[in-house]
This record gives sequence, structure tokens and C-alpha cells, in this order.
Amino acid sequence: MFAIRLDKSSSSKSKLGKFPIVLQVTWDRKVRRKRLGVSAYEHQFTILKDPKKRKERVELSDMRGVGEAQELIDSELRRAKEIYSEHFKNRVFNFNRFIDLFDKVDEEEEKPKMKVAEFCNRVADEFEINSQAKSAHYYRYTGIAVLKVTPNDLSFDEFDEYWLKEFVRKSKERGIKAYNYLVHLRSVFNKAVEEQIADYKNNPFKNPYTNPRGFDISKYKKSKIAKVNKNKIKDLSKEQLIQLKNVQNLTKCQDKYLAIWWFSFYCFGVNLIDIAKLKYKDIKNGRWYYDRSKTGVSLKIGKPLLQEAQDIIEKYGTGGSGNDYVFDIIVGYDESEKTIADRVLRYAKYIRDAAFYTCKNKLKWDGYFTFYSARYSSATLALNEGADRNTVSHLLDHENFSTIDNYAGRADDTKVLEAMEILSLKS
Repeated sequence: MFAIRLDKSSSSKSKLGKFPIVLQVTWDRKVRRKRLGVSAYEHQFTILKDPKKRKERVELSDMRGVGEAQELIDSELRRAKEIYSEHFKNRVFNFNRFIDLFDKVDEEEEKPKMKVAEFCNRVADEFEINSQAKSAHYYRYTGIAVLKVTPNDLSFDEFDEYWLKEFVRKSKERGIKAYNYLVHLRSVFNKAVEEQIADYKNNPFKNPYTNPRGFDISKYKKSKIAKVNKNKIKDLSKEQLIQLKNVQNLTKCQDKYLAIWWFSFYCFGVNLIDIAKLKYKDIKNGRWYYDRSKTGVSLKIGKPLLQEAQDIIEKYGTGGSGNDYVFDIIVGYDESEKTIADRVLRYAKYIRDAAFYTCKNKLKWDGYFTFYSARYSSATLALNEGADRNTVSHLLDHENFSTIDNYAGRADDTKVLEAMEILSLKS
């Protein structure tokens, strides 16, 4: 694959009659050359072949200054083979990537740099500190998914389109649709660029500015939704909400877990982490004053608590005051942000297993709903019943007004027809 040659093209010949010595790289019937910075006469350049080992060695004739040149070409050939062995042995060869590695200054190569899975865990830690348990969970499992493909982890220099294709292939072999992982890996790369751990020029993902022909993750989205989440009820209809409200014969524990879901619904889909951190001192004159953990956004005048939400506090609250938690979700689990995040994730699983699946089976629904369905359902219901979009966006604690388009997933067909009739200009 690698060989030392003379570049004998007429354009490269010097005035003294010397030719540049190059590292010739051959792969998949392609040939590229890299100059090594030394030159030699044609008669000075000798290739010695070993028929038994099928190897060859370049030997320059004994002329002035040839010793250093001989050492250089031998060293560069060894280095090229080492780079190939370390970065391309079991992967598709990329010449441009090889040259980037070959041209690196030794000091830069020796600098320890954070690797991809390692950086995923660091991002997860940051989310946990900010009480974003679910996001922390996703990034931590993204790091684990990376190690499933590359057990020894990989640097951001090796994080290229070829590796992403291999990641998708191996994920499919394990029966996993890779779209969500790819979204998080793209985010991880962007964060690494911000922290100067990765070079934006090496962005492997499709980008109109830096890599218009890069790896396109959008084509994996449709198959994931169609095959993995086909039974997921994103937002419950008004009829389904009424059925759920009237569900009977739940255990005391199931009833409590479902009440936490309803509390989120009555508060326009407040995240479980924010409900867990709710304290009695945060409630003043029937309004809840808080900043949403995910965005840091909230209503300055506080979020009004419906009577239904207050009834849930009365029935399932801890009965404390002041600095006491309203619900017992993280009571005894608040020594650190990490323990809080872990507890909230486990509690979400309890709610799912004990309440959601039970209700789904009792009501004989074809699909299943999640805790986040409370957020989608409240937004969709309010919009379909004629609530102002701007007001609903504020109640959802959105940082960006346009985000509401992600929640209004099921438009009422009657209202769609009414909206279309407006365009007919009938008096």
C-alpha cells in the first residue's frame, strides 16, 4: 500500500536534475503521492526487492548528505504504516484524512484529547447538574452506543462519515434504529467544536456551509418513526383524556402515579424534574413560581394552578410547608444533582410501568402514552379549543415561540375545515 518513489514528471524536475522523493499511497486502484521534502537524482535512487518477504526498500547511493535523507524516508515510511495500522486497519481508507494525520506535528499528536464516548459522558454530567435528567440519560446512552461499535472509543479526528455508516450498520444488526443516537452525536460534535476539542472543518454531518455532501441523518428519521414508535400516542385526544380521567379499579400506588401525570397535564406539561423539585414556598396565591429546568424560562407572574392541580396537592402532597417538597418524589434523594436526576428517571419508570401500561390495557387502547404525552396533549387540546398560540407558548415555558409547532401535532379536522372556509371569502 505504501512505497517510496521518485516523482519523475517533467514539471517536478529541478534545475539540477533532481526529482522529489514521494510517499506513494495505493488503495482501491487509486494512487496518490505525498512529497517528503527531499530530492535525489534518478541514478541515485535504488529500489531493493526482497522476493521472499515481498517487500522493498529504497537505498540512496552514497553521496554527500545522503545519510539524513535515508533516515528521513525510512522514518516516514514507518510512520505511514503506523498511522494506517492505528486509524485505518479495519476501516475504509480515506486519503485526505491520512494526510491530515501524516502532516501533524509530533507534539500535537502526543496531546491527550477527549474522545467521543468520554465527551458524551461529560455532556451528560453537565445536563445532570442542570437537573435535565432525561437529556443526561440520552447522552450517556449515546456514549455507550459508541463503545458498542468502537470498544476502545475513538477520537474526534476518527469521527468521520465512514465511522457513522459503520455505526448505523452495527446498530441495525442489534435491532436498533440509529436516528436518535445520530441526532445526539451531531450535537456532541457541535459542542466539541465549541470547546475546541474538535475541528469544525472535520464535521462529518451534512451541512450547507462546511460539508454539503456529508453524512445525512434525515433519511434515517422516517424509518425510525414508522417502525419503532408506530404505537406511541404522542398526544391524547379529548375523548381519550376523558376516558383516562374516568378509569376505574386502580391500586393506591397506580392512582398516585397517574395523579402526578395529571398534575403535569393541568400545568401544561411541566417536566417531572420540575414537579419533583416543587416546594411549598414556590406556590403563592394559587400560582407556581419557577424556572423550567430545560430552558430556564417561566411566566414572571407565575403559572396559575387549576383547582384540579390543587386537589392533587391536597391529596398526594407531603403536607409540609416552606422549604419542604410538595411531592415525595425526591425526598431523601436530594444530596446531589446526580442523585436527583437518577431518582427522577427511576420514578418515571415506576409511573410508566405501574400506571400507563395498566391504563392502556384497561381502556383497550391500541397504542401507549408516556409522561411527555401530558405536554403534547395539553398544548394540542388548548389550541384546538381556540386558545391563543402565543399564550399557549408562554404556558409551555418555551424559549422560542416557533417551538410550539412541534406540539400542535393533531389539528382538529373541524377547525381545519373552518380555517379553510375563511379563505373562500364568503360573507
